[in-house]
Amino acid sequence: GKTSILGDTREGVFIAVGISDGGMTGADILTFSREDGLQDHFSSTFAKPTLDEQQDAILLGGGAADGTTFVRFQRPLRTCDANDRDVGNFTVTLLWAMGKRGVSGIEYHGSHRDSIIVNLAWSPSYELGDGLARTSIFIHGSSGGSVDLGQEFKHSLDSHVTVCNEIQIPNDSQHVHGFDVVVDAERFLHHFMLYLCTSKRCGGCTMFYSYARGGERDIVLPDDISIPVGQYHSAKLVAHYNSLGQSAHGTTDKSGYVLHTGKARRVEGAFGGVGLLPTSSTTSIPAGTAAGTNASRVFAYAQPDCFSWIKEDSEITLLYGRLHTHLHGRRVIAEHIRDGAYLSPIMNRPHYDYNYQTYYPLYRTIRHGDALRLTCEYDTTGETTTTHGGQQTQDEMCILLYLYYPAGPR
Repeated sequence: GKTSILGDTREGVFIAVGISDGGMTGADILTFSREDGLQDHFSSTFAKPTLDEQQDAILLGGGAADGTTFVRFQRPLRTCDANDRDVGNFTVTLLWAMGKRGVSGIEYHGSHRDSIIVNLAWSPSYELGDGLARTSIFIHGSSGGSVDLGQEFKHSLDSHVTVCNEIQIPNDSQHVHGFDVVVDAERFLHHFMLYLCTSKRCGGCTMFYSYARGGERDIVLPDDISIPVGQYHSAKLVAHYNSLGQSAHGTTDKSGYVLHTGKARRVEGAFGGVGLLPTSSTTSIPAGTAAGTNASRVFAYAQPDCFSWIKEDSEITLLYGRLHTHLHGRRVIAEHIRDGAYLSPIMNRPHYDYNYQTYYPLYRTIRHGDALRLTCEYDTTGETTTTHGGQQTQDEMCILLYLYYPAGPR
């Protein structure tokens, strides 16, 4: 495929783009400077990338004006190079950076970097329509104001805050077309779950959505799909905070959700998932275990009876999916099994990054009798005690969450 990059490439400056599962680890990177031209690199860790012995990108041309250089290049979608990443009809994290090109080559870019989740081959785009109602649901402290994180971390590195809010969905707008996640204290928010409940005091609750670090904040459903919420009368918010050793003195949080609701659409959607209950009986990784070993893996299954409600002549479609582990997670793969045979993976993150827990487009159909297998690999080489499943950031989880349609039994 052919593409272009823009950047300030005066002498002594480089620009770079790359694709990865989230961060630098496992990234396939192209750099350009006036001194070196276009170069193909790869990165196996959070460090200066390595020049690839197999150079697969070709500089086609470019131009310069007002201190900005336009570079056009070409690279095969699939190079058969172990250090390169394939490009296809799936999502990747697109990285970019700028920095100095010193005597010994490119130097650390510092804060001049960013990333975005994209599908380089194709990506659907949806917009909220006009005339939608808004229902705002925000977390609060025991006195009704913001959550005081300095107090929450007074005796522990981790804190869970649960609040119950009454909500009133307008009678003429009882289907969610999209929603926003409002993240306030981003540095300390580990994950943030919204449950919708049938009673006014948070009884009969169903998880609606779970935000995790690095995830999306503006969710818009496809034009013909909506999620019914008119039956709910309260909302339970569960926020998990972790200080990760940083001071939170004077820091407060007022994160929340905003639901955009309107008329029912042609198809009802819903959220589902597969994973292990986070307990020591389901997840136990010995200290000093390296990723890739048998002891580093745990498995979760959605057996065929989990999808027995699907009629034999119909199917459901998984629209988006998100994988979730904590800090020790290194690789996560969700496999699809039909009639005893493994199909292509639904999701595969060989370089899982805790800081980039986003929903990816899937568009995978599931039929009656299908099964899913979720494999999570961890690395505990820096630990001195066994890591168990649990809610704390230092514990572990192994979960796949997904949005699907048409909705099944609640």
